[in-house]
Amino acid sequence: MIRVRKSQNVPAILSQQGKKAAEECCRRYDLDAADFDSGLKKFRAQSSIYGHSSVKTKLQEEHHYKCCFCEADFTANGYGDVEHFRPKGGYQTTLKGQLNRPGYYWLAYEWKNLFFSCQIRNQRYKKNFFPIENEALRAKNHAFDVVLEVPDIIHPALDDPAKHLKFNKHVLTHKTLKGYNSIRGYGLKRQKLNDARKQHLDGDCFLNCVKFGFE
Repeated sequence: MIRVRKSQNVPAILSQQGKKAAEECCRRYDLDAADFDSGLKKFRAQSSIYGHSSVKTKLQEEHHYKCCFCEADFTANGYGDVEHFRPKGGYQTTLKGQLNRPGYYWLAYEWKNLFFSCQIRNQRYKKNFFPIENEALRAKNHAFDVVLEVPDIIHPALDDPAKHLKFNKHVLTHKTLKGYNSIRGYGLKRQKLNDARKQHLDGDCFLNCVKFGFE
C-alpha cells in the first residue's frame, strides 16, 4: 500500500449533481432523523453519480491504474470499484460487528471520500468497516464535524502507510493498531498477494545475484 496523491480536479458530475444529491439527503435526514438513525429509513446513494465514468476515469488516472489499497493492477482484476473511505450506508466498528445507521450519507459524492479499488478488496473485505479512535467523536450525521474523528484504519491519501505497515520478507505485518486494522479490513494479507510479493522478492534477489556474480 502506498500513499495516494489526489488532485483538486473534482469531476463536474460530483460538484454539480453530486452536491445536489447530498443536499437532498441532508434535507431528508433533518425531516426524519429518528427513522434514519434506527434504520427504518435508508439512503440509497446514486451510483450513476459517484460511479460515473468521468469519476472512474479520473480516479484510475490518479491511482496509476492500481488499487489504492493492495496496488493490484486493474487490468488484471476486472474493472474495479469506486470505494467510499467513510462508508455511505452504515458503518461497523469491527469487521463482523453490528451495522450502524445511517452512515456517512452526506459524503457519498464527496471527491475526497472516493477512491478506486480492485473488486476483490471492495466486495469481500472492508465493506462498512470503519473504526475510529474515540467513538464519542463519531460523526453520526451531517451536523457533526468529521475532522474531529481519528480513523483507526489507514486513509489512502492522508496517512503514510510506512508508519503503520512493514514487511517480514514478503509477508506484510503491522507496526500500529491502525496498520493491523488496515491489513484485515483491506485484505492486504490474502494469499495471492503474498504469493505475488514473494515472486517479486525472489526475482529481485535473483537479479541482484546475477549483478554481483553470485549466480
